[in-house]
Amino acid sequence: MAERNPLDLYRKHFGFVGLPCPGTRAEQARVDILRSADIQKRDAATIARQSAAPAHYLGTPIFMPVTLDGFTLPFEPLVEISVSKSIVRTPLAGYDGTVKENMGLDDYAIAIRGVVLNEDSDDYPETQVLQLRNLFKKKQSLDIVCPLLGLFNITRIALENLRLPAEEGVLHYQPYKFTGYSDFDAELLLRDDLEKLLPTNVLVQR
Repeated sequence: MAERNPLDLYRKHFGFVGLPCPGTRAEQARVDILRSADIQKRDAATIARQSAAPAHYLGTPIFMPVTLDGFTLPFEPLVEISVSKSIVRTPLAGYDGTVKENMGLDDYAIAIRGVVLNEDSDDYPETQVLQLRNLFKKKQSLDIVCPLLGLFNITRIALENLRLPAEEGVLHYQPYKFTGYSDFDAELLLRDDLEKLLPTNVLVQR
C-alpha cells in the first residue's frame, strides 16, 4: 500500500522528525506515531503537552504552517532559519588579534522542506508541483506568513533555490525544498524613515 503519512515521508526523505507546531496535522501525526510505538510507555496526553512545549527555535527544524504569496503549503512543512553577523575585523600593528566592528546581522537564511502528496490515487501530484514551480518563477520577493518567522519579524522571502529530489518506484508524492533569504519592503522602510524626520503635522502620501 502506498505510504500517505506526511510525517513518515518527512522522516524518510529528510532523516529526522522535527518539532511540530501545536495544533497542526503534523503534531497529531507525531502523537499517533509515538502512541503506536509505545515510546517510554507515555500516554498521548503527555506526548501532546511535550510537543507543545517551547523550543529553541533558531536552527531547530519545526513543522509550521506556511503561506507563500497567498498559497498555503500542504502538510505543514519543516521550517529552519539561520543567521550570522557581518563583522569587520581590523588588525592593529603590535597587537595580537583584531578589532571587531560593524557587527550587523546578515539576512536570515530560510529552508522550507516538505512533501506534496496525492491523497486520492497513485498518480503524480502534478497540480501541486506546478504550484510550487509557479511560486518559484515569480521575479520578486514573496509575502510569507509563518509563526516561527513571525518571531523574527520576517514577512517576505526571496527564494533562491527549489529542489525536487527523485524517489525511485513511487509517483504519488514529491519531496521539495525551498531555500532563500529574508527580505523587506524597501519603499515602505524609506517612507517610515522619512516620517521620523518630518514634523508630526506633516503626512507622507502612501
